[in-house]
Amino acid sequence: SLQYALLDPKHITGLDLPNPDSNAVEYIAKLLKDMFKDSDVVMLSHEVLFQNPQAIARVLELSKSYTDDIRVIGYCRKQSDFIPSAYSQWLFRAPSRVKEVAQVVVEQGLDPLLFTGLERHLVACIQNDFHSARQLSGRSILDWYENYQAISSKIDHPGASVTCCTLPSRDSGQSLVEDFCIRSGLNLREGAIAEAQAIGNTSFNPDLVEALNSALLSGENVPGPHTRNSELMLISDRMSQPKPLDQPFLATLKAYIDGFFYTSNHSLCKKFDLDSQFFGCDSNVSKANVIDSIHHENEKREQDLSGQLERHRLLSTNLIMGGLSLSQLIDKN
Repeated sequence: SLQYALLDPKHITGLDLPNPDSNAVEYIAKLLKDMFKDSDVVMLSHEVLFQNPQAIARVLELSKSYTDDIRVIGYCRKQSDFIPSAYSQWLFRAPSRVKEVAQVVVEQGLDPLLFTGLERHLVACIQNDFHSARQLSGRSILDWYENYQAISSKIDHPGASVTCCTLPSRDSGQSLVEDFCIRSGLNLREGAIAEAQAIGNTSFNPDLVEALNSALLSGENVPGPHTRNSELMLISDRMSQPKPLDQPFLATLKAYIDGFFYTSNHSLCKKFDLDSQFFGCDSNVSKANVIDSIHHENEKREQDLSGQLERHRLLSTNLIMGGLSLSQLIDKN
């Protein structure tokens, strides 16, 4: 039998301290003891674990008295996908980060209003070698190889193994949970396959993300990361999906990101026997070239203000129609 627990980030960070928090140690120790009473397999999980290698090592240390078979399994994705995802979940509404990004953009002689929030974020990350892409905790985790090396170096147990996997592609028809079960030697119970397809991460309408980011940039007080998600989702669900952003420009930014991390990702593939094509680059874009492309885009948009106004008009229309639709729903109830 198997028992699963989603850990609380406060316990994870508490374990990662030089002198671990006693409450965190006691909580994890009791959790393991209780779970192993009735189960052969215990699974502990949270994405914050990846940022805290010492916490992983301490969980393993507390597990030694219950089992010799300890597996650390993690997943990675292309950094050019991860950075926009992290922005759209948390960083777009983190006041200090939004202010930092805008300052970097302005210091490069660019007009921040000519770019979307995501574009500004990527431009700033490229300019300062991904300092602005750090986690809310302040830790930088984008170099997957470096971070898995750090995790491996903390683990000192002959029965423990570290495995890095790449996210299953959408074309594979396989969910992350199904892939995990295969790699960990577990069987997904009958009837659970449909549940395994569910996506747990919060995902807001891109226009709502853009509107909140713009409001924050203007000095308005908007809900910060991890706050009022249910209310924001109500608005998001009533909005229409916007047209895709200017893909050629975004593609150039993402190509540089993929190239920046390619050597490290190649080392990761060699260490964990991964398909290097997963991290393949469409082109090799230098930093000088991508900076030139960014300034060229700024100039092009300065000369096409009607196009920028149209973008803002469509966003405003989508936002207000979503608000009206939500208002009508509230009135009916």
